[in-house]
Amino acid sequence: MSMLLLLAAAAGTASSGVPGVEVIRGNEISPSKPAVAIQASINPRAMDLVDSDPAIKQWAVKSFDSNRDGWLTLYEAQPVVGAFQDIADEDRDGHVTLREYRAAVDFLRTRY
Repeated sequence: MSMLLLLAAAAGTASSGVPGVEVIRGNEISPSKPAVAIQASINPRAMDLVDSDPAIKQWAVKSFDSNRDGWLTLYEAQPVVGAFQDIADEDRDGHVTLREYRAAVDFLRTRY
């Protein structure tokens, strides 16, 4: 009986001929990579940085609002994180200290 179940399970999953896609139960498709791996490059906390200070928000909207609607989407906010780190991380150690954060906010406040 267990051999029959193994054969039935093996027959239920087949290759679709499309790289990265499997056919399951004959007509359903499933990506071979989990959805989490596809979205791994999106930082869900990017908007937290944008909203953390009015000076950062003003700079981010002015510099990264690609459709010029006056708002940043989560996707538009992604490059803000890297750009802010480039401004704030004075010693280039990959970490922004509280002192560096405050200095960067002061810089953005006077510049933008």
